[in-house]
Amino acid sequence: MSRSLDSQEEKSALEPGQARQAVEARLALSQMMRTGRSWSGRERNCAFLNTGNGRFANISALSGLDPPDDGRAIGVVDWDGDGDEDLWLSNRNGPRLRFMRNNARDSAQTHFLSLGLRGTAATTPRDAIGARVEVLTPNSISPRARRTKTLHAGEGFLSQSSKWLHFGLGPETEVESVRVHWPGSEPERFTDIRLDHRQILEQGTGQSRDSRSEPERQVDLIPSQPQPPALSEAARIPLVMLLEMPSVGWTSFDDEARAIDFGKGKAIWLNLWASWCAPCLAELGEITRREADLRAAGVEVVALAVDGLGDDRSSPARAEEIIDDRDFPFTAGRATASTVRLLQNLHGWLTPLHLPLPVPTSFLIDANGRLAVIYKGRVEVDQVLADLHHARGTRRERFERSAPFPGIALASPRVESVHAREESKVRLQIAGVLSQVGRLADAERQYQDLLQRDPDFIEARVRLAALQLTLGNPEQAAATYELALALDPDRTQARFDLGRALELAGQLERAEQTYLSVEDSAPSHTGISIALGRLHFARGDTLRARELFERELARNPGSPEAHHNLARLAMDRGHHDQARDHLLAALRSDSNDAEAHNTLGAVYLHLDQLPEAATHLERAIELRGDLIEARFNRVLLLERQGRPALAAEECERILALRPDHERARQELKELGG
Repeated sequence: MSRSLDSQEEKSALEPGQARQAVEARLALSQMMRTGRSWSGRERNCAFLNTGNGRFANISALSGLDPPDDGRAIGVVDWDGDGDEDLWLSNRNGPRLRFMRNNARDSAQTHFLSLGLRGTAATTPRDAIGARVEVLTPNSISPRARRTKTLHAGEGFLSQSSKWLHFGLGPETEVESVRVHWPGSEPERFTDIRLDHRQILEQGTGQSRDSRSEPERQVDLIPSQPQPPALSEAARIPLVMLLEMPSVGWTSFDDEARAIDFGKGKAIWLNLWASWCAPCLAELGEITRREADLRAAGVEVVALAVDGLGDDRSSPARAEEIIDDRDFPFTAGRATASTVRLLQNLHGWLTPLHLPLPVPTSFLIDANGRLAVIYKGRVEVDQVLADLHHARGTRRERFERSAPFPGIALASPRVESVHAREESKVRLQIAGVLSQVGRLADAERQYQDLLQRDPDFIEARVRLAALQLTLGNPEQAAATYELALALDPDRTQARFDLGRALELAGQLERAEQTYLSVEDSAPSHTGISIALGRLHFARGDTLRARELFERELARNPGSPEAHHNLARLAMDRGHHDQARDHLLAALRSDSNDAEAHNTLGAVYLHLDQLPEAATHLERAIELRGDLIEARFNRVLLLERQGRPALAAEECERILALRPDHERARQELKELGG
């Protein structure tokens, strides 16, 4: 079964400005939380004892229910089936979940009643949410003394207590009757109620049924006393999700650009350090002394100095002196600003707190190129050697090894499904950010790895296809879009983008059929008239192409694509004044349209308005340095301006980007280059 994330946007009743403010507020709150702040402070739990006289006593510390946690939710349930209610406590910080077992009940002296409700009427929910239950005992001589509870669907923040209604009866030895006010139905009285048992009350029967006919959960609870970790300036973060490590660039001390190759059969200990950092120098000293142990375990160390980056005023030359003086036996050099940003982002993507990385910081990448452990602060060599096995095993095994406290991990298909879904979300986000910052090959590898793990992840397939289109592989993009549409044929935008991929691949008939299918299902889809117009233009049917472009312009008078394409048609007919007007209109709608600037530059060149041509061609190249057509138009402009040397230099730039560009090669030859 296919699946996607956020496939449908929520409908908002807010005005656009209000909606934007709401999004900004959520982002600001999220950023606060990710930098270690809490919007409501460090909320320790409170416990109050009902003293029976209309007052309560604060027993928070006495009960042991107020450890130094940032509390969030509580779930009440008789987990061990002994007749008193136990507590599950969840926290924002660790431990995220605490189980507090209640051992207060003396089964010989006190009694209880636990009731499960089953609705059967058409107007009553099956689980009877909203039902109110009154328990009457012989000593309940007035309505005020009756015990009453209501069955809720949720209690507190992100929590749900047990649907069994639990009544503590104290020394009471008999229940006279139970009255259930069913939601949507008449009240019903139940008799023959047994104490100290779980009883099921089924609507319409008037009789209780012992729940022991249903399977009981086997509970094996092992008490423990969690001990907080000792305070330390260092942190070890073993990762549950094993991310394929993106390529990392660095600079040698003699200014040669290099890159680290991960996944070559050896584990990599990537270490960030600075010459002024005492723990860093101690760490480098230990690495040097333990060279033999590290190499025997198959570990290579890459130590990158951050001296001189950002606000750091230390000297990279000093870092080189330290490496030389210590005769450091592994690879060493200088980190680049982009590498530090990448590693900071990796930490932010993989951990809940987005705090600045200290020095030293280390990253342990396994022999298969997967990031396994992050160390903030100094780490001992023995710890790194012990962590070499962390990447092995299942996700659950890594999860148990990563927990800072001993305990038992919940094992169920649903838990595994949630973990897998969250991991896919993170991987999708990482691939998207890598794509946005121009690391397209790394982004493609992340998408491929994600789809290998989760082949039915439609959103990942669609984004991979778009990336393949950007990389100039329309055939691959078309195949990827088709796989996505096989999983979900109703994704209109993916079908439209498939048409574009087929068009760029030269499969014009298939592209047209795809565009027409989009037009049939979504006639008002943005860009469909433009797409069909391009196909007719490519076939030489300029009349039909113009009709389609003008139809889009009638629907969307500010459409830069419509204006741009109408300008191309006008140029084809020799109407350069019309082309200029359309292009100026396109740029009024989108001043950063590099192709429109390029085409307008070509129009001004034809009109012999060279200063205007220069302005727009330079702007096109500024926006998109890889726009070869704009660079070649600039060659023609420089020739017209009588500047052959600059024209030859531009031809050489074109050939550096596109060695197969024959017109540039021929032009360079004619210029004497």
